[in-house]
Amino acid sequence: MRKKNWTKIMAFLALFWIIIWIIWTWLLIIFDKPSSEQSLSEEEYNKLLEQINSNSWVINTTDWIEVSTWELSWTWENN
Repeated sequence: MRKKNWTKIMAFLALFWIIIWIIWTWLLIIFDKPSSEQSLSEEEYNKLLEQINSNSWVINTTDWIEVSTWELSWTWENN
């Protein structure tokens, strides 16, 4: 009987914290204010629309960061 009560208590606590987590997440989403807003001028907006409509995109390769890869190898010896 004691084990069954313990299971019920733990299930209730888990459900309680899941509900609190969901409510907290929604509160953060609802009341979140962007730290900085960026607005486009009319010229920039028109240029952006033109690029979208023409499907012409240019990737600036100077902004890419070169990623180094590492390889880890394990060795062992039999004594």
